[in-house]
Amino acid sequence: MLLVLYDKELPEENGCCISLNYNLDTMQKYSKYISLSIAVIFMILGIYVLLGRNMNLSMSKEVRVIFSIFLILYGAYRLARILTKEKMEEDE
Repeated sequence: MLLVLYDKELPEENGCCISLNYNLDTMQKYSKYISLSIAVIFMILGIYVLLGRNMNLSMSKEVRVIFSIFLILYGAYRLARILTKEKMEEDE
């Protein structure tokens, strides 16, 4: 239903007309910031797990290093995907 009404305006309710196009653009803007924040959080968490000495984890050192590298790489992957998607949208 959202795809059908994307460029149309919703009917007036209580004297107010809401443009669905504006709401979707606003949601996409916030979605980008949330995605960036999550990518950075993954990388920070990976660094924290790697360097955190006084963490009370029941993992061996090798597993902790592998897990932290995975978190850092996953955060970097998400960040790269967000930036390439944004660059592709600018080129269009």
